[in-house]
Amino acid sequence: MKRQIRRSFLAILLISTLSGSRLLAQESKPKWTPEELRELFNYCQKPELMKKLGVGEEVADKIGDIEYWTLLQYNKVDNNTNDTFATKGEIQEEAVKRYKSSARLSADQVKIVLDYQDPFSNNPASCAVTTLHYVPLTEGMPTPQIVLQYQAKFRKSLVDKLGINGRQANLLCELEVGKQKEAKEIAAIPLNDINRIRKTVALNQDIEKRYRGLGLDDGQIEKALAFFQENEAGNKK
Repeated sequence: MKRQIRRSFLAILLISTLSGSRLLAQESKPKWTPEELRELFNYCQKPELMKKLGVGEEVADKIGDIEYWTLLQYNKVDNNTNDTFATKGEIQEEAVKRYKSSARLSADQVKIVLDYQDPFSNNPASCAVTTLHYVPLTEGMPTPQIVLQYQAKFRKSLVDKLGINGRQANLLCELEVGKQKEAKEIAAIPLNDINRIRKTVALNQDIEKRYRGLGLDDGQIEKALAFFQENEAGNKK
């Protein structure tokens, strides 16, 4: 039975929105256009394939372009508008040739690409950069008061778990409150709108940049993000 190249590229990216203690992962799956799927490839699949294949961005981009081309050709067959390839099997064979000639992949690397199963098809939260972590803040409470509330509840734990000082912990709480205010606006965007993912990616990348600005290393950043995801839901009570 032939492998289906499209399975990695068509794996649906879900954004898991944390509202209170619930992950809204059961909402209907978005249907992306080929162009949107090519964009989504850059956020999660590209870095994962770079690790798996041991290749740089240029090669990964070529893989994404070939998968995009493959998807377009598959759609032509499905819509009976194909003008070059009669079957998906022929398209697959041509794609394999392009992986070897254009992307310069070895036979083993091509096999990895063909076998690659996008992780978020089974775990919507597995691609951190596209995952929106949203917890509603207390309605009507002034932002400075919410920040003080966060600091009172989380400051000591952040210091102990991350090995940071009190000033850094206070600033992390301040950043998190600001992040949740922006996340509220993003959460109002429909799941099938690509702008929701774009804004989520921008927000998550900005938060990581700000964490680094506080002097946190990779391990501390990972722990800080996990800490708020694990502990924040109860703060709205």
